Amino acid sequence: MKHNRDLQIIFNKLTVSQLLQVRAKVADAPKLLQLVQILESNQYNENFAINRIYKDEIAADEMTAVRNRFFKLRAKLLELLDSISNSEFNPISEEEERYKELVVQSYDIASMSFVLGEFLKLEEQCWKKNQFELLVPLLSQIIRLKTRLRMRWGDDEYKKLEIANKLNFEVTNCYLTSLQCGLYVSHHENFDKVGDLINYLRQLAHKYKEYPRFSFIYHWAALNYKLFAYHGSKQELFKKHYHTLKNIFDTNPEVPLFFDGRYKTEQFNESLLFFNGLYYFNIGDLNESENQINKLIDLYNTGTPLSRTFLANGNIELIIMLKTIRNKEKDVAKVIALYEKTFGLADAIHKSNLAVFKSLAYFLSSTQNFSKNAKELIPSLREAVSFYKEINHFRFSFSLEALAMLLFINGNKTEVEEIFDKTSDFKKHMDPTIYNELEIFHTAFLSDNNAQIAYLEYIQKRIIKEEGQGFFWLKLKVIANIISYYERINLKLSK
Repeated sequence: MKHNRDLQIIFNKLTVSQLLQVRAKVADAPKLLQLVQILESNQYNENFAINRIYKDEIAADEMTAVRNRFFKLRAKLLELLDSISNSEFNPISEEEERYKELVVQSYDIASMSFVLGEFLKLEEQCWKKNQFELLVPLLSQIIRLKTRLRMRWGDDEYKKLEIANKLNFEVTNCYLTSLQCGLYVSHHENFDKVGDLINYLRQLAHKYKEYPRFSFIYHWAALNYKLFAYHGSKQELFKKHYHTLKNIFDTNPEVPLFFDGRYKTEQFNESLLFFNGLYYFNIGDLNESENQINKLIDLYNTGTPLSRTFLANGNIELIIMLKTIRNKEKDVAKVIALYEKTFGLADAIHKSNLAVFKSLAYFLSSTQNFSKNAKELIPSLREAVSFYKEINHFRFSFSLEALAMLLFINGNKTEVEEIFDKTSDFKKHMDPTIYNELEIFHTAFLSDNNAQIAYLEYIQKRIIKEEGQGFFWLKLKVIANIISYYERINLKLSK
């Protein structure tokens, strides 16, 4: 049960927007409004609140009865605070919220001296937490208030503002460079440029080694690059960055690092589960990969506003791949259904993502009846291909690849030829290694059954060789599933 101390603590944690919601909710309830005003003044204690709110009733009624009324009033407010706190996803950091509150107060002449003192405390926190984005406007406000209060200021303030501006520029550039690395990696392009960008981030991390935020961003970008660009034994390259990242985060829990706002810990932990799941998947330890992925699924199932953000992060492909190849189609169906229930089909991006998720599960399933479901998936996947191309999305290449395979199954020879045209979007956006495999696959399908069976044997040998080696291994498995289907029913695409 929550009591007085809990009430004040919960109230003090409200953001500005949440406080405005509380005020609006209690505006027509005089006693609740009085209790809120007492909490805002930081003068709250039980006896004081009872005497203030029930001053007209104390003389007429027994004190016990009055206290019971207050307890019910307090419980009602606690319920309201809980509902508002849990309903709003507010990624803004507490320092930013405090800064905004103080800026409003700073224009009240009577509060200027107090606000300046609070600004100076906030400045100290921002230097310690590497919050350079907030330091720039904060230092400007400090100079403004000192001027209004006729206080001396000069070179020291200018110097700090100059340093904050430079750090803010550098950390923004660092952050954007890491995003550029991620973009190249997700699109499977410009890997030669990624190496140069990673080196640039490493140099910045060394230059500003007293500020851990730079080092974190460098190791974050390098980890993503090593994790997605390599497979097999080379996956060990990512371990150094993983452990360094975790150490930086553990020793600097208040620094925003790569993530912004008050949910950085939750975001970081969610990312670690995904990284671990993918790492173990890529080295072939499917048991440990599934252990990590199950924890990820638990996060998605909490139904909180933050879990919606996790669910939209684009990690569902790994869950689908892992669960499907381990013959756990029911788990796959639940995750896809959760995504559809959470986001619906109204938004083109979520509708397209669902088409890709369903296609991926379909191709990898060893129990799937290919001929039955191919036609059902083609229309939505066509729409996804068109949409992804329009917005230059990283899933464009996979959606086009999946569409080509579905068209193979459905016997659409002409359209398949158009997709595999060397001047088409397919080759421009595909990873060269995968494209070469699919081109051989394409040639085999347009040949006789002997060629198809020979290619199937070749693919099966590659699958054994590449066992558990990540995405490329799965692409080979998809191709093998499709050729096996054709070989079973003795069908040639050219018919």
